[in-house]
Amino acid sequence: MEGSQAKLRKFKIIMDSMTDEEMEDPKLIKSSRVNRIARGAGVEGKDVRELLRQFNMSKKAVKGFMGNRKLRKQLMKQMSSEDMAAFKDQVSQ
Repeated sequence: MEGSQAKLRKFKIIMDSMTDEEMEDPKLIKSSRVNRIARGAGVEGKDVRELLRQFNMSKKAVKGFMGNRKLRKQLMKQMSSEDMAAFKDQVSQ
């Protein structure tokens, strides 16, 4: 959990070093921009590339999720039943 929190903080700092144009269109970020962003954030270029890789993986996952209607329904049903169970646990305490 701590590692995930630290990584998210690092990603936030990296994103703060990006221009609005780069935030809107990450495809613009090539080698020279990676180096500039890394210098501005005080991290290494590999950290910037990791953020971009994570972003692309998340984007693909969301695209796949949105395209699969059956999976989306199953997940929504599961999430709502888990939410109800958590709510019941909170109420009973």
